[in-house]
Amino acid sequence: MSIMNLNPDFFAEVVIGLADTDGGEINDIFARILLCREKDHKLCHILWRE
Repeated sequence: MSIMNLNPDFFAEVVIGLADTDGGEINDIFARILLCREKDHKLCHILWRE
């Protein structure tokens, strides 16, 4: 599943990771989570770092 091809009005992406500085770019990603914005659709897809 490519996150780039999904409708941003329907889905949100959450990135969990670490940055070198406070407010800096995340450079060590632990997981990427895809959440559905519609409360009637219970979709959550997690891609964990291997």
